[in-house]
Amino acid sequence: MGDPPNMEFTADALNKLNTYAAHLPYSIEPNSEMQNLLDFYLARITQSIEAKDYDPGFLQWDSMLNYFHLLKYPIPKPKRIALAKLYFGLCVTPGMPLHVVNTSLDTLNFLLRSKKKLSVDDMRLPWKPIYHILSKDLFLSRRQFEISQTSNQMAQLAELTRRFFHPACADEMVDTILPSFNGLDLNSVLSTQYYLNTFLPLSHPTWLPMLMRIWSAVNSYMFDERHFALLAQLAEIHLDPAVSDPRRIDEIPDDARLNENGLPEEGPRTRWSTGDAQHLSSSIRLDGTPQQKMRRHTLGINGVDGLGAPNGFNGQSKMNQPPNMWTGIFKDVGIFTQEEWDLIMCKCLASMEIPLADGGSFMTGPVVDEQAGFEFSRLPKSHWRIYSLAKLIVYSMAPDGKQLPHSGTATPFEIPIASGGDYFNIPLPKPEKSYLAGCKALDSLAKLIVSLESFFHPSNGSYTTDLSAFLKYIVFEFSKRWYHESLPECKVPMNRRLTPEIRRELVRCLRTPCFLAMFSSDTDTVSNIQSALKSMTIMEADLIVPPILERAIPSLEALVETQRTLAVIKALGAVALGIVSRDVYYGGAKHLVQVLELLLPGIDANDPLKTVCTTAFLVEVSQHIQFSDLTEVELAAVSSDTKHASWSPVISRAELIPSVRFDALPSPLEEVDPRLSNEEEDNLLRDSTAGFANWVTGFIRRVIMLLENLPDETAPGSTHGGGTENTVISAAMEACSQICSHLSEPLFDLVLDLVWDFATTTVRANAVRAVHQLVECVARANSSKTLKRFLPYAINNIRAELEHGASSIYTLEDRFVNPDEWDSPSFRADHHRSWGRLYAAEDVEIQWHVPSPEEVAFVLDLLSRHVEPTLSTLETLIAASAARNETWENDFCRHLSFVRNAFAALPTISQEYMSDEEILESCGTSDVLNELPEFIASVKSVKSGFVYDDPSDSRYQWISTLRDRFGRFLHAAFEKLFSEGDENTVDAILMLAYDGIRMRCLPRLYEQLEKGSEDDKMKGALYMLNMSNFCKFAMGEPTLVYELTKYVFGCQWNEKPSIQNCVSSIADQCVSGFVEPSFIVYQVQYPPTETDLARLRDLLPSVLVDTALTKRCAINRVKRQAMQESAMVKVRDLLLQIVEDSRTHWKYSISAIRLLRTLVRRDTPLNAPHVEFLLKRTHADHPSIRYYAQRAIMKASRYIKLRTSAKTLDDLAFYRHHNPLRRSFLTPQPSHEYTAEYLESFGSPLDQEAAREEPILQDKLISGWLVWKYQSRFLLPSSTKSTFQPWDPASASAIQSLKKLAQTPAFWDKLATHFSEENYHETTVMDNVSNVKSLVQLVEEDIFPILKPVIEKLLSDKDQNKQRGAAELLAGLMGGSKHWPTQAQDRLWAWFTPKLDEILGSNVKTDTLSIWSSFIEYMLLERDPRRVQPLVDWLVKKGLSIDFNSESSFEPIKMTFFVRTMIDTLGWRFAPWTPAFLKLYWNQIGCEHDEVTSYIAEALVSFCKISWRPTPTLPTSEVFSRECATRPPEDDIMGLEHGYHLDALLSLVAEFPEMRQNRLPGASAPRSTYDRKLMTIIRWLFTGLQEINASSMFQYIIPMLPELFKAAELQDNDALARRSQTLLASLCGVTPPLSKLPALLDVVFDTIRNSPSWRIRSNTLPMLQILYFRQAPIFSEETVVRIQDDRFVREASRISLPARNTSKYASELRRLHAAVLGVTALIDAFPYSVPSWLPELIGDVLSRHTYDPIPISTTVRKCATKFKETHQDTWHEDSLKFDEEQMSALATLLAGSSYYA
Repeated sequence: MGDPPNMEFTADALNKLNTYAAHLPYSIEPNSEMQNLLDFYLARITQSIEAKDYDPGFLQWDSMLNYFHLLKYPIPKPKRIALAKLYFGLCVTPGMPLHVVNTSLDTLNFLLRSKKKLSVDDMRLPWKPIYHILSKDLFLSRRQFEISQTSNQMAQLAELTRRFFHPACADEMVDTILPSFNGLDLNSVLSTQYYLNTFLPLSHPTWLPMLMRIWSAVNSYMFDERHFALLAQLAEIHLDPAVSDPRRIDEIPDDARLNENGLPEEGPRTRWSTGDAQHLSSSIRLDGTPQQKMRRHTLGINGVDGLGAPNGFNGQSKMNQPPNMWTGIFKDVGIFTQEEWDLIMCKCLASMEIPLADGGSFMTGPVVDEQAGFEFSRLPKSHWRIYSLAKLIVYSMAPDGKQLPHSGTATPFEIPIASGGDYFNIPLPKPEKSYLAGCKALDSLAKLIVSLESFFHPSNGSYTTDLSAFLKYIVFEFSKRWYHESLPECKVPMNRRLTPEIRRELVRCLRTPCFLAMFSSDTDTVSNIQSALKSMTIMEADLIVPPILERAIPSLEALVETQRTLAVIKALGAVALGIVSRDVYYGGAKHLVQVLELLLPGIDANDPLKTVCTTAFLVEVSQHIQFSDLTEVELAAVSSDTKHASWSPVISRAELIPSVRFDALPSPLEEVDPRLSNEEEDNLLRDSTAGFANWVTGFIRRVIMLLENLPDETAPGSTHGGGTENTVISAAMEACSQICSHLSEPLFDLVLDLVWDFATTTVRANAVRAVHQLVECVARANSSKTLKRFLPYAINNIRAELEHGASSIYTLEDRFVNPDEWDSPSFRADHHRSWGRLYAAEDVEIQWHVPSPEEVAFVLDLLSRHVEPTLSTLETLIAASAARNETWENDFCRHLSFVRNAFAALPTISQEYMSDEEILESCGTSDVLNELPEFIASVKSVKSGFVYDDPSDSRYQWISTLRDRFGRFLHAAFEKLFSEGDENTVDAILMLAYDGIRMRCLPRLYEQLEKGSEDDKMKGALYMLNMSNFCKFAMGEPTLVYELTKYVFGCQWNEKPSIQNCVSSIADQCVSGFVEPSFIVYQVQYPPTETDLARLRDLLPSVLVDTALTKRCAINRVKRQAMQESAMVKVRDLLLQIVEDSRTHWKYSISAIRLLRTLVRRDTPLNAPHVEFLLKRTHADHPSIRYYAQRAIMKASRYIKLRTSAKTLDDLAFYRHHNPLRRSFLTPQPSHEYTAEYLESFGSPLDQEAAREEPILQDKLISGWLVWKYQSRFLLPSSTKSTFQPWDPASASAIQSLKKLAQTPAFWDKLATHFSEENYHETTVMDNVSNVKSLVQLVEEDIFPILKPVIEKLLSDKDQNKQRGAAELLAGLMGGSKHWPTQAQDRLWAWFTPKLDEILGSNVKTDTLSIWSSFIEYMLLERDPRRVQPLVDWLVKKGLSIDFNSESSFEPIKMTFFVRTMIDTLGWRFAPWTPAFLKLYWNQIGCEHDEVTSYIAEALVSFCKISWRPTPTLPTSEVFSRECATRPPEDDIMGLEHGYHLDALLSLVAEFPEMRQNRLPGASAPRSTYDRKLMTIIRWLFTGLQEINASSMFQYIIPMLPELFKAAELQDNDALARRSQTLLASLCGVTPPLSKLPALLDVVFDTIRNSPSWRIRSNTLPMLQILYFRQAPIFSEETVVRIQDDRFVREASRISLPARNTSKYASELRRLHAAVLGVTALIDAFPYSVPSWLPELIGDVLSRHTYDPIPISTTVRKCATKFKETHQDTWHEDSLKFDEEQMSALATLLAGSSYYA
């Protein structure tokens, strides 16, 4: 192999390296040298992988690669690609240990993290190996309980590598994953969604319409959260149109097609020829057919968006674009159609989980999610929905609509009113709709915010935290996008970029809720708001800073409320940059001195929190300014300083967007203070700086006062102050440090004088350390002046105390401008122009302090004169002849502390090196065991700024000798003191550090655990072992497990409780840290890894190739593996010996059995004594021992089955069973007719002969509910021949031992005794069932005669516990017989079937109903009903012959309960029996037994789910995906409006009026037919709203609404009325299908307008309000106009009351009061803002009725009072919206006219 070509580096990579190097105060190794080091690391990695030395060899050198990465040297792209592919292969290699996979994942993460360094153009990765492992591992089987991290690791791997999946994989992925979607099973829905969301390439989302359709049909909070995260990702990446260019699919090489086994796939990749956006040529050739036009409309093909106009029509003509230019997938709103966007916003509002007064209109998705399996917790959590929502909205913003006039309200949203009128500034809806700032997404956000505005008030609950986080993420993502679009390399089209108008309107939209929530008492809320305010200050400071100052200054002046004061101080800290930075807000700086003066009282020893907040603000401000009195500087004309002229802060790069700025112009609706010129602002600021001197003096004095009031640290019992005091002092000192660093020379001298006076004239024991910190602050700012003042004084004091008995590199500056500029005269004269300046990284000038030769010589002199003699003194003290007394101890500790501190202060004086011989010697005593020295990694010493780094230098040698001498002294001191029994050796031992210390310590620790050891030493040893560095290390190394196990389990001789508690803790660590040994990975050959290894080797110099070393490593690995295998056998035998010893305590037995369970392995044959012992312990007396033993037997039987059926080592590694009866095949000609025939087949008897010839039986549904693909079916077993026997021949002895014991009647008698013990279980225990099934499966029919009498005995006893034991044994027997020869099965069923009447009939009582229901569930779950035909026939027969109206309710309850279990378990395979049961149950909805009707209602819900069928033309993935994109939104492709038994409901609705008329009177009313039937219907509908297909219930609810409104007002049946009200509230929380919304609203409007009952009308209005709040985003504008009818405004304006004595007075008074109530409702709708029409509404309409008769005048004054209260905080702004007459009218409303007026 020749040397690889030279690796070129990008200019960007080298520039970054040079930037890092230029800013360091020392030289670093050249890149060429470090690349050689990288090659060496990579060579060792390839050698260890080739030798399969994964642990420790590969892990050792992988750590070196990570260290190399931390040094910021570049990795050439070819090597990065080769490494990434290699590590990817390691992650999916069969049998790879999980800790190796985890390490590989971490390294792969840093290799692929940067999107700039690698893209799909550089590298492709296969997706199927990951999907195969993840999909097989996610859900545990019934007998599987070991929860590993495999699913989480594979999910992380998929998320990390998805951008390297070829975009052409999309169709293939959908075709593979989508068929597993089963809408009746939440686990299936969520898992399918996760696979699709995680694997589908994001670059070409032609699958997005399909996912949106599915989303609209699914009611699940978990589904919503992951879908929001996906949509947010898509919205972000598709701002760049080039990402989705269809031509890229064919341009990108498709060279990573591997199947799940890592082998190349044969045949072409699945590509659907749909003429969709995946093929540019086909999209260009589209003709004008309606279907293809719809396709264009939906997918945004050829730059045509959903409006039929070119994408980004706003000022961009497509005529100017190059031909065939791809313009992206933009549609109506971002990449979404208007219907999709409405659904998104509706779900967004629901996800906020805002509680309303109704208390029941929450989304029901969280209730549905309770059905989800725990396995989803094993997957990585999705992004928080709040973050995803914010990101989604921001990245959907664009100037994509007509622009509204500038907003004039605090929250820019106006209500469209039907008649217009003089009071509203938004006209009637027109064909060409206008949007806020011309942005549809922003307009939607504004509507969302205005609907939630009142919920930001501080008085609201914890949900305000989520809302405030939403605001924070909105502005964060907006700022990030704004900055990105300001960069020259930004690829977002100009017509899709954010505009200044959008930015300004966004700030207007969000500032009011921020100003409300900033006063919250919740710290998380305040933190979120601070973050939002900080970002909005950068965006539009003039909209944020003045309002904050207007709120802050009065609050700081008054200091009335502590909470309010803290809030405004925190808010000032958030907008600090707007106050000091001239570029952010030029006019903010003139307020600084005033704010600083008002904040001085905030430094208060009595209020720590206020002090911390105040100092935080001071730190934020002081780091951007210089404290200097500019009035004392002689002002000169402002020169055109080129340095100043060329400077541009980072933040100003946003102005690169080429657009016209209109935001500086005031809106005609907005009151704006006249803006001062920059020169006027500078003059005001310059004048204000005259107050800096007084303020700085006051600040230092406040700090000194704070120090004087600290608690006394020397007082008895004091502990150097509490945590609060330390926090306050740290905060104050940080502020002092920043302020001192930014003082001008005169002000620094002033501060130095103040500190000098305090430090030299005041002696306070309570402020010793704090004074030191204060002096340090001024020293850090100007060390020369401070030392000149303090050093002589300090020397004199130290000398006086003595007479009476008493190497680092660091930065010198931390100012906000570079040092040369700070010292320039021009900066001193007008530094205020530079406040808030920011630098690019390459422009920063860092001044480092590097030790000078004089300083180094001074240190050496100190070491020679003081440290070395002191060390000699210590050596003398430790000598044998030295006397030990108090004086000796005092001298020893003082001298040791002196030397220790001396060396601790010199960490960088000399660099340590290890020679090759020393490295080799250290490998022999390393903690890395049984490894070649060449593969034990050692860190190469790199240049790091050490003073001495040349070993030949005499000074280096002297320092090294001195350090070595100190180390030897510590070792000798420890050994001496320890041998003499001195306990005070901790100072010495804490300073010792060895490589291999764990291996040295373990034998010594074990010695202290032997019998007879002292308790204290034993406890100390146990504490050391309990440290993870020892216990997990020993349990993770197989060859050390034996010793640890032996000594830990040998500790039971010491019965002291504290000792045993330590042992228990260690035992728990041992069990949790001990994983099942497996060496399969060393036998597996994974072809991609070999290919990737060769690819990486080719990139390395040939001199590094060492075949002989690789062979030696492989041989050593084989030897190590043999040692580990032998060690595991020894551990197993030791544990068996311990646990079989009668003297072993039960606690130790439990831990031993748990370890023995772990030692049941799949890669080696089972050991007979091992499994025999475990089986015997399944009927132990202790329940925990039985529990773990049963699980061990289940694991053993599962592995026997696995080893029997596995064909390859890969099968063993991936737990793949190959059932000889299973057949997998593609569904032939899928169609809806095929689906119907498929379902009907489950109701027909099984033809056994045919079932043996062709696969008919299907236990698990793997496709078909939504679309068909592969099916997995089974043949019927042979009539006489066993399916699996002989079992694994290698485990024959263990299997024989199991069979022998399991065929002993005594064994089952004991087991049955324990099963039937009294316990808290009300259902069958699945562990017990699975244990029995495991044994029945192994022994087969021979076990039946033994089990039969045991079961019959238990069945004969009606006791609940006996019945449960019988059910568990019977379920295990029947479950384990599934693959018996059919003749044996027939004999079993012949015995069981006649007993059904007894077992499920007479034996069942109230306390055993749930037991036998769980038995039925077990028998039917994931099993073809034809396998248990007699049971199904019995349930159907009995279920259809129920007498629902018998005197006893238990019999119908029992059978409906059993049938409901059958329905829920079989799912859609219950379809053959559904019509008969539906007819029966529907006729009994008025049953007299209330509990029976509950089960009937639940059965009706199940029938709805079973009948739910999606309606694509053909049930295939291709057709479904295409039709989701092409069919109109109103088409019900998901089948939510199937209308199953809707006709029966409509007939019942028609009968309700007559039933209602015939209701029984008084207390008998609840027994009326009307009440009973309606109650059942309400239960059905309410339960249906808690299901995954909740939106399908609206087709049943809408016809029922009038009856529900009437039932809600019943006075004689509280239960019915309450349930009706609950149902009406609940339906508001579920998003209805868009096609059903008009009909729903029609019923509501009709009821409000035409119902003869005022109660019904009154109670329907709140429901409309709730419905509008919850579902507002999907309401059409016509519907909004219908709801927001402004007739009350007209009525209130024109109605005049007639004389009181006229007949019309009362009616007109009611009309007028109603109108006034409507007007007040409009005013109350905006509690914290003032829309432009509101002053006129108050002044011209409401004020007219101030003196009207009660109750009108009362309503008016109440409204005015509430308006004043809610606008109190913002009245200084809101009052500007009122003219003089309107203010007068409002005052009259509030106070009335004066008597003397």
